[in-house]
Amino acid sequence: MNRLKTILCMLLSILMATFLFAAFYRDSRLAQAQADATAEVLAEAQPYEQELEAIESALEEMAAAVPYVSETARFVIAFELSAVSDLSYIREAAETYQFTPVLVLDCTDDLETLEGYLEAAAGTGWEIMLFANSFLAEVNEDVLAVRDALEQRGMEDTGVFLLRTDYATTENIQLLLEDGFIGYTVYNETPLAGYARDDEESVIYFDYSYMQTVNETINSRLALTYANKCVMLTLFDLERVWNGPMSESYVASILELVQTYAGYDDACVSTIAEVAAELNEAQEAEAERQQAYDEYAVQQQERIDELNELIDSIYSKLSNAF
Repeated sequence: MNRLKTILCMLLSILMATFLFAAFYRDSRLAQAQADATAEVLAEAQPYEQELEAIESALEEMAAAVPYVSETARFVIAFELSAVSDLSYIREAAETYQFTPVLVLDCTDDLETLEGYLEAAAGTGWEIMLFANSFLAEVNEDVLAVRDALEQRGMEDTGVFLLRTDYATTENIQLLLEDGFIGYTVYNETPLAGYARDDEESVIYFDYSYMQTVNETINSRLALTYANKCVMLTLFDLERVWNGPMSESYVASILELVQTYAGYDDACVSTIAEVAAELNEAQEAEAERQQAYDEYAVQQQERIDELNELIDSIYSKLSNAF
C-alpha cells in the first residue's frame, strides 16, 4: 500500500513538472513572439520616425535662428543746438575727431529759430534729427512744419525721431510711422538696437545717451555698446556746455573715448543713415527667414500628418497582435 502511494506521488510530481514546463515553454514562446513582433514594428517605424524627427528638427532650427546679430559697434555723435554760432564749434570738433555730426532740432522751438539753424547747416552734409520735449497730437503739427521747412531747402531729416522715454508709446510710434518716419531712438539703461514689427509696418530703434551734465555712467555705457556690438547715439546739450555743468574739455574727453573705440576693427563712428541701413538689411533678412520658415512649414505639414498616421498605424499592429 505504501509503495502504491509512493508511485502515485511520483506520477503526480511528474505530471505537475510537465505542466509547469509546458506553461513555462508556452510563456517563453509568447514572450519571444512579442519581442520579435515589437522589434519588427520598431524596425518598420524607424525610418518614418527618423524622417519626422528630421523635419521637426529643421523647423525648430529655423524658428530659433537669431534674427539680428550685429558684428559692429556703432557710435553716433549728436548735438542739441543753443545758437547758430554752435555750428562753428561742431565743425571744429567733427574735423578733429573725424565724425559726421547729427544736429538735433526741437520741433517745439520757434520755427524761425529752427529755420536759422537749417540755413546755417545747409551744404554741410550733416544729418538732421528731430525731436520734441512733448509729443501729443498737436505737437505733431510742429514736426510736420519743420519737415516742410527742410523740404523747401532741399534738405531732409534722418527719418529717425528722438523720443523721450515717457513719450515712447505705441500711439506716438504709430504717429511717427504715419508721418513717414522709419524709426526712433530712445533712452535705455542697457544699449539696445533692433527693429519692431507691427502687422505690415516696422520701425527701427536704438539707444541714446543725453549729455546734460557730467555723466559718471557714460564710460560704462560706451563700453557696453562696444561689448554688445550695439548702437549708441551720444547727444550733447550745447547750452549746458557753455553755461555748465559740462565743459568743452569734458565733451572732448568723451569724443576721445569714442575715437578710441572706433579705432578697433569691430567698431566705428557712424551716421544715422548707416545705422538705419544695417538695421533695414537685418530686417529684410529676418523677413526672408520668416518667409522661408512659413513656406517650409506649409510644405512639410502634409508629410508630417502622413508620417504620424503611418507611425500610428504601424504601432497599432502590436495591440492587434496580442
